[in-house]
Amino acid sequence: MAAGNGPTLPKFPRSIIHPLGPLFRHLPLSLRRHLMYWNVYRKWGNFREPTLASEKMQWRIINDRRPLISWTADKLAQKEYIRSLVASGAIDVRIPETLWAGTDAQDLLQLIERYPGGWVFKPNHSSSRYRIYEQGLNGVSTSELRELVHKWSARDEEELVYGNWAYGLARHLLVAEERIGSATTPPVDLKIYCYGGKAHVIFNTYGLHTTQWRAAYYTPALERVASGFFSEIPLSEATEFDALPIVLQAQVVPLAEAISAPFDSMRVDLYIANGAIWFGELTTYSASGLIKVNAEVDRDRGGLWQLPDLSAPDPREAEWRRLLEPEVKVHYRRAPGDE
Repeated sequence: MAAGNGPTLPKFPRSIIHPLGPLFRHLPLSLRRHLMYWNVYRKWGNFREPTLASEKMQWRIINDRRPLISWTADKLAQKEYIRSLVASGAIDVRIPETLWAGTDAQDLLQLIERYPGGWVFKPNHSSSRYRIYEQGLNGVSTSELRELVHKWSARDEEELVYGNWAYGLARHLLVAEERIGSATTPPVDLKIYCYGGKAHVIFNTYGLHTTQWRAAYYTPALERVASGFFSEIPLSEATEFDALPIVLQAQVVPLAEAISAPFDSMRVDLYIANGAIWFGELTTYSASGLIKVNAEVDRDRGGLWQLPDLSAPDPREAEWRRLLEPEVKVHYRRAPGDE
């Protein structure tokens, strides 16, 4: 069973001054972001007139409160947005079916008991927390599941510590959705960084949220390149993306660009499994801008990222607000025997 548990608080006494500890969250947001930035880059960032991509991410976290951003940390809202694009004919992508959404562990257990396939369990309003179960309730501890429902329903560091605003607006629900791929043949995992609706780089990643994390990098022209980033797969080593049919490879960039079109910056996560491309998620606050990258890469991406005018009217504002309406729109796959 693959699992992600979110960040870990270090042991006492370091826990007292750690960002995840009891004190840091009470500092003003701008100061929190400056301190976290210094901890990674060992320099103070310019968040008022940023030029680097890492600085512009801090600017977004501190300042951007537009309706366009408000729904982007809500996983169910993301699916509704993608469905609207599919319905309009703008894109063709598969969307993992939502089996259940709620906070009642018993309700979830009753449904999964009758569901034969693999499934993923995660919070609707958080990051890096998940469990992947390969078949129904096989290998599932019901006590653990109840504990996760209780624990993962709470507000967490994304909102309370990091100050990633959209996570605070996401509906506090747990979600079970169909598993893409399997334990023996996991999907090809792609992360496409887009600026102004144009793809800049594609990551083919392996072992996300594990100590074995590795990645290969491609240009929008699908050329494999060396980036100098940590855990990079050597150019001499073939990747899962290299082995894909060209017809699938060619669909990735246009799809990511269509999905990211409304945003000044957005990471679009896609999966490829069983000859089809699947929507993964939108990542608005990718690593909070706090993974140290090559200075040239940081500068180049910063040049591509044109910050928005926060006072400009948005003709699609009502559309964005509807994505977070209280009614949860769940597209259930019925279990065998359901009418």
